[in-house]
Amino acid sequence: MGFRKNKGFTLVELLVVIAIIGILIALLLPAVQAAREAARRMQCAGNLKQVGLALHNYHASYRCFPPGTTWNWSKAYYGWSWSVFILPYLEAGALDDAIDFDSAYWLTGGCESGAYSLPIYNCPSDPQAGGWSEWSSGQSLGKTPVEDYRTTNITGVADSLIWERNDPYGENRNGMLFANKSIRISDVTDGTSSTLFVGEVTGARGRHPTEGDAWFQHTWFAYNCHGLRYGINGPTTLPGGRNDSPGGDPIDGAGYPSNNRHAELFAELGFSSWHPGGCHFGMVDGSVHFFTTEMDLAVLQARATRAGGETIDAEF
Repeated sequence: MGFRKNKGFTLVELLVVIAIIGILIALLLPAVQAAREAARRMQCAGNLKQVGLALHNYHASYRCFPPGTTWNWSKAYYGWSWSVFILPYLEAGALDDAIDFDSAYWLTGGCESGAYSLPIYNCPSDPQAGGWSEWSSGQSLGKTPVEDYRTTNITGVADSLIWERNDPYGENRNGMLFANKSIRISDVTDGTSSTLFVGEVTGARGRHPTEGDAWFQHTWFAYNCHGLRYGINGPTTLPGGRNDSPGGDPIDGAGYPSNNRHAELFAELGFSSWHPGGCHFGMVDGSVHFFTTEMDLAVLQARATRAGGETIDAEF
């Protein structure tokens, strides 16, 4: 009489196999995450490339680049950003047609247009990409008064230092995109391949004076410019360590002011991204480069000027 062999797994063998599979997954997961982030970085760089091409197509049509933002109190319109003026060159002509550029941005189609999220202005690595940004009083299609307009992760380089804090109109800046002035390629005497044009930006938490928590971030259709005072991923940004809580402000600790609040906070957001180690910038020549947080701030700020005459290395 023979004995039958048991051809199944024992509990110990099954646990060993599960443990081996778990170890393999743990080893492979960082590689998978790195591959996904690399793909997101490529997509983000591609968005900046398309934006740069649209800016140059605008220049080809008007012999100048668009103003960073427009102001005209006498005609009651102000705030339209460069990223609105290039809509026809981003296959977004329908949004452009809905806007009356002779009116304030919250009137005559402006608020409805601002409620649309444009994928080309969004970074896939930003969890808040394409979300709502609080501006004032629920003027657009948002569900509450703190959901006004859609965010952007691409903002214009207005100045080597600051744009709005001490001058809310942001005129007479040394960068490429600022208030009420259109720069020509011939004005960029520092070289188009050396001068920053647009760059990545993320948002920050704050407190709306009457509505509580809100997300403050640049929007693609109004005031979409910034300076390089704080460099890349500076302390005023969430990637740089900003306290993501109502009223948290590492600069003055006073929280978000109830008056002139937009000029104050947007001046502090700073160029930043959720890509590890730095963020993308588009140059005036249309190229896109990834600048690291370790880059010397003086060199980065020198790249922000269009005609500063600085002598800088060619490193990126």
